Amino acid sequence: VVLDIMSSHVSHLPPDLSLERLDVHGMNARELEQNPVRAATGGAAWVRDLNDNPSFIGLCDTNGRYDAVLCCVGAQYLEEP
Repeated sequence: VVLDIMSSHVSHLPPDLSLERLDVHGMNARELEQNPVRAATGGAAWVRDLNDNPSFIGLCDTNGRYDAVLCCVGAQYLEEP
């Protein structure tokens, strides 16, 4: 199970990668819903502007169980990384 933070309509993952589930976080709900890997794995989509609220508490999987957390190209949107 993988969490892709600051994601969008694409997660930039290898096409042959097999995942149990991909959850995505980002700032645009419409884009997150269009993410094909999230859709194919039945993953969740969460929207939160990390500039306004930089915490993941109460945002993601309530069990907090992820094998990996990814951030591919979103860091440039943070105002105070």
